[in-house]
Amino acid sequence: MFSPYVVSVPVSGAVIIGKDLFGKDVSIAFTPNAHGVILGSTGVGKTTLAKSIVVDLIRSGFRIIAIDCEWHWIEFCRRFGFDIIELDKVVFDPFCIRSSDELEVIHNFLIGTSLFNLSREDVLTLYDVCSKVFERNGAVSFNDVISYCPRYGGLRVLLKELEFFMRGKQIIDLDLLNKHILLQLPVGGDTEVHRFIIYLFLAQLFAKYMKFITDTPHTFVFIDEAHRLTRGASQFLVWALRTVRKHGFGLWLISQDPHSLDRETYSLTANAILLPGPRKYVDSLKAYFRLSDEDEELLLSHDRGYGIYIRQGVGSVRFRVKVHEEVLT
Repeated sequence: MFSPYVVSVPVSGAVIIGKDLFGKDVSIAFTPNAHGVILGSTGVGKTTLAKSIVVDLIRSGFRIIAIDCEWHWIEFCRRFGFDIIELDKVVFDPFCIRSSDELEVIHNFLIGTSLFNLSREDVLTLYDVCSKVFERNGAVSFNDVISYCPRYGGLRVLLKELEFFMRGKQIIDLDLLNKHILLQLPVGGDTEVHRFIIYLFLAQLFAKYMKFITDTPHTFVFIDEAHRLTRGASQFLVWALRTVRKHGFGLWLISQDPHSLDRETYSLTANAILLPGPRKYVDSLKAYFRLSDEDEELLLSHDRGYGIYIRQGVGSVRFRVKVHEEVLT
């Protein structure tokens, strides 16, 4: 159990997510820690609430990055003018490195992932290849990695999978995309290579802002179905939660399985929205959150449209969810 939670006081610029039992607005304050989780069983409105939060964030001038493997976001994102990367058709260069910051962040990803059973020796070898190419050319590409990286151990499987994944796809430059981005995985796109690509995408995105230090967020990343997409990358996720908020990022994880995120992940997220679910789900929440009898009763009621908002270090409040009409059509 980490520190007690208390009710968040609405502040200027915060996003209102509903009303409490007394009819007062319940809002999310996105500074100084903009990270959060939305938890709930299937069909209780996690994605709907996340989209409603996104509508407010877009209207307030923030940049949004959404990652989806269930095709729940694509029509919504089209209406709001997102650039859409459908990974079954187009892809970015996963090892596009143009600065020392990008090289450092990709190194942090590699040492923080268990994907493809990469050993410490594999990681050091891959990083050494990238470092030497960067020192010689001032940039690194996927073709450089394929050309110069030895193929043994976990690297042999990784490079083979990446080559197959990249084959025949249009390669786009992330720097040329517009403000908001949806990374859309294909159906069944929670495979090891897809998760590897996702986190290289985030590593490149984070690296572009590492030189800027700020307490005010400018970009929010929403990962839907996080219980499927975070496997094998929990250490990198912890590094990101610790590091990127200082550079203007808020990272939001949407999951139906509380145990898919570890205790350290929860301790680094300032905001938690708990939506209803069955007894097994509610019992799993109790491993990470302090719930009263009234909280349990609300969460077990299966009443769609109700939830509990928790702000770390401030408190918790039961509320009725408010969503924008745009996300219901």
